[in-house]
Amino acid sequence: MPVLVLSDGTKLHYEDWGQGTPILMVHGFGMTGEAFFNQRELSSKFRLIVPDLRGWGKSAVAHGHHKPLSIASMGDDLFELITHLKLANIIYIGWSMGAMVFWEAAKRHDLSRFAHMIAIDMSPRVLNSDDWPFGMIGSCGLDTPKGKARAKRAISEMKTNWPASSQRIVRKIFAGGLIKSQQTNLAAEAEKLLEIANHNSGTMAAEYWQSLIESDCREIIKSIKLPCSIVQGQKSQLYANDVCVAICNSMPNCKLYCIENSGHALHVEQPKMFNNLVEAIANSINAKTAQEIVTAQFN
Repeated sequence: MPVLVLSDGTKLHYEDWGQGTPILMVHGFGMTGEAFFNQRELSSKFRLIVPDLRGWGKSAVAHGHHKPLSIASMGDDLFELITHLKLANIIYIGWSMGAMVFWEAAKRHDLSRFAHMIAIDMSPRVLNSDDWPFGMIGSCGLDTPKGKARAKRAISEMKTNWPASSQRIVRKIFAGGLIKSQQTNLAAEAEKLLEIANHNSGTMAAEYWQSLIESDCREIIKSIKLPCSIVQGQKSQLYANDVCVAICNSMPNCKLYCIENSGHALHVEQPKMFNNLVEAIANSINAKTAQEIVTAQFN
């Protein structure tokens, strides 16, 4: 697994498979790059760059020897990685928190190296409020006593009993209401994700959770002109179906894709459908680039 020593000395571990159009896959909260195990097959046609974000998995950091763990810092790290690898024409795939990392980075970084952004089942603001009903189902903002109490309990459990928190996370990211046979088929995948999550630090996760629930990218997504795709799990237990619709409608150059019989981890639950979508997007970008080259040659 290659390693990039970042500007502050932190070691960022990442996988780099295949050749061709670069696809940067960024994992969600509680996970690592290993959560994209069903996407490895795409490396036969494209170049996959799959990092363990700062603090997660093999990119674990020593307590007290790093800059603050935040959604913004993870975004800065990715731009260091992109510069190091000299990537261009990138397809960015952000699962859950991975999408928020991109949106936070868009506040401070130039997006010209990217050709397309794919967000998997995510909202630019995680918690609901009076002016934002598109957060997680049943959530409350930090400006309310109920929201503050819930956040405090969640963070406390992460610090003191991360295995219980990670089990709850994995249980929630799969589709609700699946028939028994489907649940059986997904049992092995759920075990893989739980094993991945349990290798992380609860103390570190708690710090990131605080940053995640404080992040607000509602305004920045309105200004992102880059072609984007929002991919929604129709049976997500975390976000209602109207969330991704509202987000896509607020972005100037966005398409919405709905994956049936899937939840928040749709790339795990329905990998063939998701991988086919990624391949179609990548091929359309390559076709457009080829046409632009031909046009330039005859002008």
